[in-house]
Parts: sequence; C-alpha cells; structure tokens
Amino acid sequence: MIIKKNLNLTNQQTTIIAILIVTLISGIAFFYQLGNMGLIDKTEPMFVEAARQMVITGDWITPYWNDATRFDKPPLIYWLMAICFKLFGINETSARLPSAIFAFLTVILVFYLIYLVNQLLNKPQEIDENITQRRKDAKVDFKHIQSLLIATIGAIITILNPAWIAWSRVGVSDMLLSSNISLALLSFFLGYIYPKTEQKLKLFWYLAFYFFCGLAVLTKGPAGLLLPVIIISSFLIYVKQWKPVLKELKLPLGIPLFLIVTVPWFIAISIIHGSEYLDIFFGYHNFARYTSVVSNHPGSWYYFFPVLLVGLIPWSCYLPLAIIRLKFWQRNHYIEQNRTKQLGLFALIWLVVIFTFFSISVTKLPSYILPVIPAEAILITLTLREIIIKKKPDFPLWSYYLTAILNIIILIILAIASLNLPNFLGNDPLIPNIKEAIILSHTPEIACIVWSIMAILSIILLLNQSKKSYLWLTNAVGFFLFIPTFLIPNAKIYDLNAQLPLRNLATTIKQIQQPKEEILLIGFIRPSLVYYSQHPVKFFNSNSEAITYINEKNINKNQSFLIIAQPNRIKELNLAKNSYQIIEKQGVYQLIRL
Repeated sequence: MIIKKNLNLTNQQTTIIAILIVTLISGIAFFYQLGNMGLIDKTEPMFVEAARQMVITGDWITPYWNDATRFDKPPLIYWLMAICFKLFGINETSARLPSAIFAFLTVILVFYLIYLVNQLLNKPQEIDENITQRRKDAKVDFKHIQSLLIATIGAIITILNPAWIAWSRVGVSDMLLSSNISLALLSFFLGYIYPKTEQKLKLFWYLAFYFFCGLAVLTKGPAGLLLPVIIISSFLIYVKQWKPVLKELKLPLGIPLFLIVTVPWFIAISIIHGSEYLDIFFGYHNFARYTSVVSNHPGSWYYFFPVLLVGLIPWSCYLPLAIIRLKFWQRNHYIEQNRTKQLGLFALIWLVVIFTFFSISVTKLPSYILPVIPAEAILITLTLREIIIKKKPDFPLWSYYLTAILNIIILIILAIASLNLPNFLGNDPLIPNIKEAIILSHTPEIACIVWSIMAILSIILLLNQSKKSYLWLTNAVGFFLFIPTFLIPNAKIYDLNAQLPLRNLATTIKQIQQPKEEILLIGFIRPSLVYYSQHPVKFFNSNSEAITYINEKNINKNQSFLIIAQPNRIKELNLAKNSYQIIEKQGVYQLIRL
C-alpha cells in the first residue's frame, strides 16, 4: 500500500487520528441508539431486572428475579448495570452500557497489541526512509504510520462483524465474559513480549492478566479462568517457553490479586445460601450445562462451524488463508522465533481451544464462542499486513486472489440476502406485521445497494494490481454503512412489532393493578413484563396449568387476576362472560381482569 510522504503531522497527531477513527466506528457500532429498543425477551430482561432489584433492595450479594433467587451467573454483570442505573437512571441504555464499554475496551487493547507487535516486527529494509517534514517539530516516522494503519485495521475487524456488534448491544453477561477473557489473553501476550528491560510494564500487563481473569470468573464462573489457563499453557508448552514464563508471571503477586477479585463474593453467597447456591450454580449451570442439554439448547459436533463463519462475516473468508499461512505444524520454527513473531500462533491456539472446548459441550449456544472474535481479527490482520506492507508476502499471491474472489462472492450474497430478508422471516403469529413493516422501510433495498456497490468496488480493486491491498476497505465501509441503514432500523422495527405491545400492557397494568392482584401470562414466557410492570408474573405454558392455578388460588371469591394471553387462548379458558373484563388489546395480546 502506498502512503503519502508529504504528511505534515507528528507521531502524536497520527496516533490521535487513528484512535479517533477507531473510537468513532466503535461509537456507531456499540453506542449509537443503544437504548432505541426495549429489552429483548427472553434472557436480557432477567439480567436487567436482577440488577434493578439490587438497586431497589440494596442487596448487592444475592441476585433476585421475579421473586426468586437467580443463581445462574455471578454478580459482576448485575453490579455494573446497577452502577449505571445509579449514575444514569434505570433504562435500557444504562442496562446495556457495561456490554458496550467492555466491547470497546477489548477493541482498544487489540489496537494497542497489534500496533506494538507491528512496530517490533518492522525491519529497516521493509519500510521507506523516515520522512523529514519542513518543520522540525512536525516529524513523523513512516514505520509508526504503518503500525497505526495495521492496528486500525485489526480494530475495525474486531468491531465490524455481526457477533461483536450484536452482543455489545444487549444487557447480558456474554459480552462481559468474552471481553474479560480476551482482555486477559491480550494482557498476557503484552507482558510476554515486553523486553526484560521494561520490568514495570511487563509486570503491569501480567497483573492485568490476573485481574481480568478474576473479572471473567466473577462474570460467569470457572470458565473465566479455565479457558485462559488452557490457552496460555498450550501455547507455552508448544513454544517451549513455560519454564521462563512461569517465573515471569509473578504468581506470588498474581494469585492473591485474582483471589481478592473473585473470592469475597463467593464466600458471602455461600454463607447466606449454602448448598442451595453451590448445587444450582456449580452443579446445574456449569457442570450440567457442559455434560448434558440444558434449557433445550442441544447442538451437533459441527454446530460452531457455521457460527464461526457467520459471526465474523464478511471477514471470515480470510480465515483459512490466515490459518494456513502460519504453518503452525512447524514447531521448531516457532520455538526459534522471537516472541513477537509468535502472536499469530498464540491467536490460533486461542481460537482452537475455545472452539474445541465448547464443541465438546453438550449444551450449545452461538454466544459461547464469542471470545474467539478478537483472535480471528488478529489472525486476519496479520495476513493483511503481508499484502499491505511487504512486496512479497509469506504466502502465494494466488491464494490471496482466491480469497479476494470469495470475499466478493460473500458481498454479493449479502446483497441478495438483504434484499430477500422479508422472505426469510417466516410467519410468526406473535409478530404478524413485521414483514410488511420491513418492506415499507425500504431497508432491504438500501442494504442491497450498499453491498452491491462494495462488490463492484472490490472487483475494480482486484483487477488493478496496484490497488489490491485496499480490498479490506470495501468490507469495512460496507459494514459500517450497514449498521445505521439496516441493522439498527430493523432492530427498531422488530421492537415495535414484537416487544412494544407487551411494554404498553405493562404500563396499563402499573396504572390499574389492584392490591394483591396477580399477573398471569399464558402460552409464552416474556420476562420483559416483569421488568416493565415492576411486579412478579406467573408464567404458564398451557391453559390447563393456568386454570388449575386459578382454581387453587380462587378459594376466596374476592381474588382477582390480570391475565395476558392471545385472544384464542382466553376463549379456550371457557370463562363465564360475567367473570372477566377485557381491559386492553395490544398487537396479538389481550389483557383481561378475571
């Protein structure tokens, strides 16, 4: 890639520009209209309501949801949400801020690590002579600009993909866990590559590794420590560095730091709830999830292959080339290499361990391998670096052109898929009008135009030999435009059709609910009703369960219930006409007082 040599900028100014670019893109991807839609059923409202209960009750030890303890996860996500509620009010934006902030922190550390590694990898013969500007105080180092460029590309890949964006914009623990695991691994490698002459920085990053491991455990349990330990151990054994690094890691300092972060809450919750907590959290939500199907989330052995590719689309087409070019089977080569040159191998082991670990798990969810996104971004960035900086990359050019053609095909597929989105939605009886709403928004046509233009530009760049290193830009620009023109508008359309009716009914309930009047939801589970009504809700899958409960509770004839269900289900209850009152209808839901 050609970088102009007449830049009248200092190193500091170019650094600020690069950071501003990364921050702007992150702002659009993670923070723009973060609260423009309500909480998404089913999982998000459970987390947010538990955090709201902490603020209301002042109990920051035991999480509660719907009048019951919630031992699914440790408390860090609830604590961070509750702090945001205290600072910015109880709302959707505050609930999602922890996910967005930690997603951004991971991007920044990916940026810094790639910048530092690139600075150390660059050799004098690989770069042009330093640029001397007219003013002596405006001296810019060409090597520095190249490093910033590669680091910015790495950050952009980490930001602009479906997986990292999706989970950065919801108030659940998945992004917090993935970010802390990633921050721990990134911190370790920074400590690993800092020279011994920089002892303070080396120690700082190693201690940061222990700290982020602690936060990961406090987010979701043992996996927060187990995964980083397996990844780092596998890497150090492979490159025969485990003995010297074991001394560098400062275990007498790091282990107490980790324990200070994690142990106090686990002791407190165990004292309060004893074996009940241990059985539910460690027994059910950790061991049982890994060894059996929990919450009806099974998956075959190849479950995560499409998740891996779709989660990083359109960048995932570079992944095979990024892996093959490493020649990871040449162990002696890596053993002899400088530590800085081992980043690609480290990222690959990071990816493989997490992918394998959760592929073995019996319970499977797409979010489980979210921590691999930064590793994939690093692998792909190091591959693009070969094209951008080197005249002769360390892989055959034909393999890059083949990857570029695949990239163009993916852009074309994205254009076609965007245009046909309404046809993919099916017929959900709970959101019957969503197809028409999306068609009227014209977002499918806009997205199709965006991806089509990017595909055409990619073809033009590929045909121009001197411009082939710019191909990554079409992915970046296309996805950046895709966010405000397609993803966010359609998320709002989904919210208006699927979630708003329940929020409106929750508002009505808050206004009309009588003392001791129970709320029943029949035929589906929508935890958002608990949060928005600010009242416990009884959920029933079937009419018979609901009728049995009503009959048991209705010994006293003065007992009344607020019931939400679809009109056909209310008819199937066979209630006497004078026994209930229709209060309101919203979307496909009807609210009655029985």
